Amino acid sequence: MANSSTKKKLVRNTEILQFFLYGIVAVNAIYVLVRLLWMNSSATWWTWIGFAFTSVVYMLTYGQLSREAEGGFDLGADGGLKEYYKDLIYISWFVQIVSIFWGAVWWVFAVVPLFAVYKLWTSVIAPMRAANAEGPESEEDK
Repeated sequence: MANSSTKKKLVRNTEILQFFLYGIVAVNAIYVLVRLLWMNSSATWWTWIGFAFTSVVYMLTYGQLSREAEGGFDLGADGGLKEYYKDLIYISWFVQIVSIFWGAVWWVFAVVPLFAVYKLWTSVIAPMRAANAEGPESEEDK
C-alpha cells in the first residue's frame, strides 16, 4: 500500500515538474520570438537584463522544486516553500509575457521582497517583540 502511494506521488511530482518546464520553455520562446526577434528595434539593454533576470528566477525556483521532488517531498501538497517557488514562477510568466508590450510591468517583481518582509515581520519579528515586551516572569509572579 505504501509503495502505491509513493508511486502516485512520483507520478504527480513528474507531472508538476513537466507542467512548469513546458510553461517556462513556452514563455521564453514567446518572449524571444516576439520581443527579441520580431520587435528587436525597441529592445534595449534593459530588455536583455529582464530576460536574464527571469531566466535566473526560473533556474533557481525550478531547480529547487526539482530537488524537493528528488528528496521525496510531495509537490502537490499545500504549504511549505514550494508554494512560494511556484508563485515566483507564475509571477515570472506574467511579467515576461506582459513585458513584451509594457516595459513598466517589471516593477511587479517588487512585490516579492515586500511580501517577504511582511511574512518575516508577522511570523518572526512581531511575535519576538511581543514576547520580549512581556518580560521574563519571576517566581513571585507565578
